[in-house]
Amino acid sequence: MASTTLNTYTFLTYNSELRLLICSACRYALILSRLDSHLRIQHSLSKKAREPFLAWAIGLTPKPIDAEAELSAVKFPRVLQPIQSLGPIQRNGLRCSYTPETCFYIGSTPKKLREHLTQAHGWVNSIRGRGKPSKGPAGSTTGPYEGLWVEGVPYTRLFTSGSHSYLFEVVDLTPTTKVLDSASTPPATQQSSLPPTSSIEDLVRQFEAPATALRNEEQRRIREKGDFLEPNAWLLPTADPALLRESSILDAIFSAFDRVIVEGRPQLRPGGASYQVLFELARQATSKDPRKPFYFYHRDSTAKAYSKIYKRFFTYTYRTIRKDLAERPPYRPSESLLHAWDQVVIRAEEFHAQFPSYEYTPLFSTSTREEGSQDRALNAALERISASLLEYILEVFRQPLFHSEYDSLLVSFLSATALQANYTWEEPWTFTKKLSAVTTLFKVVYYVYFSRLRTERIQARIRSGEREDEADYAEPSLLELLVDNQGLYLIESSVTRLPPNAYRWATKLRNYGRTISANTARPGYVSWEGDTILYKDIRLAIPQLFETVSLALQRAQEVLFSDLLFDAPTEATRPISILYPGIGLRYKSTLPSIPWGSLGDDLNNSELGYSLASLFFDHDPSSKSWLFRRITSSTQYTRWFPGSSSTSSTPAGALDPSWLDIRVLREYSASIGRFLEYLAFLVHVTGGQAGRGTELLSLRFKNTQEGGLRNVFLDRGLIMLATGYHKGYNHSGYTKVVYRFLPKAVGELLILRASHKAVGLYRATTSTLKALARKRA
Repeated sequence: MASTTLNTYTFLTYNSELRLLICSACRYALILSRLDSHLRIQHSLSKKAREPFLAWAIGLTPKPIDAEAELSAVKFPRVLQPIQSLGPIQRNGLRCSYTPETCFYIGSTPKKLREHLTQAHGWVNSIRGRGKPSKGPAGSTTGPYEGLWVEGVPYTRLFTSGSHSYLFEVVDLTPTTKVLDSASTPPATQQSSLPPTSSIEDLVRQFEAPATALRNEEQRRIREKGDFLEPNAWLLPTADPALLRESSILDAIFSAFDRVIVEGRPQLRPGGASYQVLFELARQATSKDPRKPFYFYHRDSTAKAYSKIYKRFFTYTYRTIRKDLAERPPYRPSESLLHAWDQVVIRAEEFHAQFPSYEYTPLFSTSTREEGSQDRALNAALERISASLLEYILEVFRQPLFHSEYDSLLVSFLSATALQANYTWEEPWTFTKKLSAVTTLFKVVYYVYFSRLRTERIQARIRSGEREDEADYAEPSLLELLVDNQGLYLIESSVTRLPPNAYRWATKLRNYGRTISANTARPGYVSWEGDTILYKDIRLAIPQLFETVSLALQRAQEVLFSDLLFDAPTEATRPISILYPGIGLRYKSTLPSIPWGSLGDDLNNSELGYSLASLFFDHDPSSKSWLFRRITSSTQYTRWFPGSSSTSSTPAGALDPSWLDIRVLREYSASIGRFLEYLAFLVHVTGGQAGRGTELLSLRFKNTQEGGLRNVFLDRGLIMLATGYHKGYNHSGYTKVVYRFLPKAVGELLILRASHKAVGLYRATTSTLKALARKRA
């Protein structure tokens, strides 16, 4: 038999007679179209490492069988010559002899032969239900099965799955050897009762061979996912939309989808759409009103991650929907779905022809509308793509799933993305994030679609001669349009039975995944060794944490007193009693002291501008002009602020921005930034259990018109932080006030920071810098 062997990569062989590639490591045959995925999955070869194999296979003569359709049309010989790459020949096969002239079926067990006889020949088992038949001598077929099959047939297997995964009979070329008995054994062999070393090794290998074969078979079954789950070449680039920049069609689709999200995002927040519309979008059942409205409150990073799921879905659609069923996952798109996607592709191709040099850039903040004719044309082209894309997305969710959920293109995509690179399924607590992206962004798409539909109908009436108010009144409201089509997203209805669709499937699976996550123990990473905490490979000793906090407090004091308040600390100072050992506050006595015991805070005071600094200044009015007096009493500081003097006409305690020296201003502004960094760290670490970043950034030390009431208070001599945000707020809709108390050393820094901001120098610094930046811009 002629064959070609790849000497450099010895585990791959080409059988030119059968036109098949054979992997000697896995011991089964391959067609050319499956070679790349086989090398990537089974042998974990990189793209660069796979290229020599693919180049070698493509250059073979005769050309290997390539497609599944070509393989189905091939008629292989009834009896094959031995193929060493497929492993050792099996000699316990059973060949059907029911019709020996026409049937050449081979089975590995009597059970498979009986199933074949029943299905292919209509044979009826006459002994069923009458007990187990007696066995005849080894190597023979006697009893009720006599004449139905022939035993001891050597066989091999070419494919492990597919239409050609049956067994083939093999010509057995093994020479027959005569077995000697003890009487004919040579004397040299009889002298020792132990076999030679090579025989021992052979016995060990024979003993371990069944276990090794079982382990290999188990690994093969785990890795072999079949035609549906095994990634094909078209599926590989869907891992990340960033890898698809070569496709201008997808770039245009991505850009159009971003504009849909940007259009709906501000409307689905407080102050956007009406509350009736927002509550209707949050509805899950006709008989139960939602507890809270639907808000698209997600941060930019979350919006980008959610949009990425949809972009991968568009990629999946683009690369599979027009392929034959044998070359793609077996979802069943409807004709209306195919038509809707074709319209998206046609609009994207027109866009590419009109703007061939367009580069896709993710857009999530605000939609930019330029006045140039080129930009207006680009925006109009993207609007046409987005209109077709909205129709396609709604058509995906309109498709009912009566027969199987895998008929849905979206469910098929989510199933493919759930398979991880290590041949395992994604965990429920991570896969639910993808389902959240699907359901959340669908609500945005749903709102934008019907909002545009109503606007288009109103514009059509205006063009026909109606007034704008008449046209707006004549058309159904947005709420009516949403209610009329709420069957797309409702989970259950008390009026009628809702047909299953992709949205209801994703929502129920998401709820199930969250239940699994809530009732499954996660791996633990935190442990203690004495006073050292361990987290994975990180070790942190509590004394080291104390030293870090102490050093940060010392640096914050130096920046505040020396650089901002112009009062350098000295060693001769008064100590402060605090909770942490080794942390003290030291400064000159010229700085006004804070009377912790006599200050009383009114937590219910809602006066605009009221803050902790108000308490400080009300108790000691002269402290408000302390910084002004400090500057005017020093020649050095007066030189830095040339407009300030003790004889200035400006009221005491006020600082005019015109006095500021720009040469010093930048250094002073940088010092403010450094101090705020130290203060944020100290508040975050020393205020009890550390909060989230959103809690830290929501602190307000005074009442403001836009931000609301302050949440920094003085309670029994300690600074109290009252944050109303927590990580479960977005899920439950209820706030939970979390109280944190700061040590006096850190609290004193916070009060001095508030007082420093109140005296005007901070505002003068920042306003002057902003004015300078605007002037240069």
